[in-house]
Amino acid sequence: MSDTEEIEKKEEKPNFFTTLLKNIVYFFIFTIIGIIILYNCKVAAGGLIPTSLDNCKLNVSGVKTEIDDGNGTKTPNITYKTNVGCGEKKPVTTNINIVYQDDMYYSAKLNFNYNDNVNSLINSGFMKFLLELTNGAKANHYTYYFGKILQMIVFTNFAIFDKFYKTLNSIATKPFSEVIIIFFLPWQYIIPIVFPFFIFINVVLFIFGWFYYLTLFWAKKTPEQQGEIPETVEWKDEKSSWWILLYIWIAFCLLFIPIIIAPFIAILIIIYVNIFPLFATGHVKGTPSDKKYGFRDFLMDTMKFKKQMIMYNFSFYLIMGAYSSYGSSVAITAFLVILIIWFFDKMFGIYTPYKWTSKDALSPMVSSSMDTSKVPPQSGYKVPAAPAPAPVVPAAAAPVSAAPVVPVSAAPVSPAPVSAAPVSPAQG
Repeated sequence: MSDTEEIEKKEEKPNFFTTLLKNIVYFFIFTIIGIIILYNCKVAAGGLIPTSLDNCKLNVSGVKTEIDDGNGTKTPNITYKTNVGCGEKKPVTTNINIVYQDDMYYSAKLNFNYNDNVNSLINSGFMKFLLELTNGAKANHYTYYFGKILQMIVFTNFAIFDKFYKTLNSIATKPFSEVIIIFFLPWQYIIPIVFPFFIFINVVLFIFGWFYYLTLFWAKKTPEQQGEIPETVEWKDEKSSWWILLYIWIAFCLLFIPIIIAPFIAILIIIYVNIFPLFATGHVKGTPSDKKYGFRDFLMDTMKFKKQMIMYNFSFYLIMGAYSSYGSSVAITAFLVILIIWFFDKMFGIYTPYKWTSKDALSPMVSSSMDTSKVPPQSGYKVPAAPAPAPVVPAAAAPVSAAPVVPVSAAPVSPAPVSAAPVSPAQG
C-alpha cells in the first residue's frame, strides 16, 4: 500500500470528538422532541386540543378609551374588540413524573382547567383569526369561503393528532413506557415519513375544499350591512343556482393556486397543530394554587426524573463514537471506564435515579375505575394486597356456676293434681 493511500485512509477516519458531539446534538434534539410529544399526550388527555369551534362564538365588546389631541384635551372614545367565548368543560387531571418506589407507583397530578386556557389557546392568535374570517364584522363571501377551507384543514389535523396523542397517553402509564416514548421510539425515522404524508393529505383537503365550498357564495349573511356598532356575522346556507357551473369552471382555471400554496400552508398547519398544546398550562396538586405548570416545567422535570436514562444513552453514544473513530479496542476501554463509574456511582451520583422529595408533590397512583379485588396489577398501578384474615381464637369455656347443685333424689316430686271439675255423663 502506498503512502498516499495510507494518508487518505487516515483522513477518511471520523474524528472522535466531532462524532461524539454530533451524536450528542442529535440525541438531545430527539429527546426534546420526545418530551414535546409526551407533553402533548398529557394536554390531549386534558381535553385541551380543539377538534372544532362549534362550542365557541365570536363576540364584539366595546372598551372605553380616551383620545389625546396633543394639547392635553382628552376626548372619550369607544374601541370595539372581538373576543371568543367557549362553552365550559370539566377540569381533567392526568399523571406526570411517574416513578416506582417501595413496590408502589407514584406520580404528580397535573390538573388542566379548560376555562383557564381559553384566553391563551382560543381567544388569541390563529384560532381567533379563523373565527374572524367567517364570523367577524368585516367578513364577506370570500373570507367566509377561504375561512371554511382553512378551518376544515386545521381541525382535521387537530382531530387526527388528538386521537394519536390520547392513544400514546393511554400507554404512558409507567416510567418504562414514558422512557420508550421519549427515547426509544424512532422519531428520526417516523417524522421524515409521517411529515410528507400529512403534507399530501392537507393538499388533498385544500383542493377538495376549493370545489366543495363553492356553494358558500350563495349563503345569506346576517346582518348584511354593519351599523355604527360592529356586529358579528351569521351565515345561512341557501340553494345554489346554475351559475355554480361557471364558478366550477373558474375554480378549475385557478386550480394552480391551491396546488402552489397548499404545500406551504400544509407545512405551517402541521407545525402549528403540534406546537399548539405547548402553550397550555395546568396546576400540580399539592403546590401553591397560584403556581402554573407549563411545558418549560415539564421539560425540566422530565430531564430530572429521567436523568438515569439520559446518562445511559449518553454512555451508549460515547462508546459508539469511540468505536467509529478508533475501533473496538478503544470502545471496550470506554465501556470499562463507564462500567467502573457506574459501579462506584455512589461517589458520582450520575447514574443514580433522582430521589424525589415533598417539593415534587408526588402521591400514590390510584385507579378509581379499577376493581382491585379481581384485576391483577396493570397500567402502572399497584393493587393493594387483600387484608390477612383475622386469627381464629377458640372460645373460652364457660365458667361453672358456684351455686350448689341440688341432687335429683333430694327434690320431692309432687304428684300431678287431679282436676276437680265433675265429669258430666254422656248425653243419651
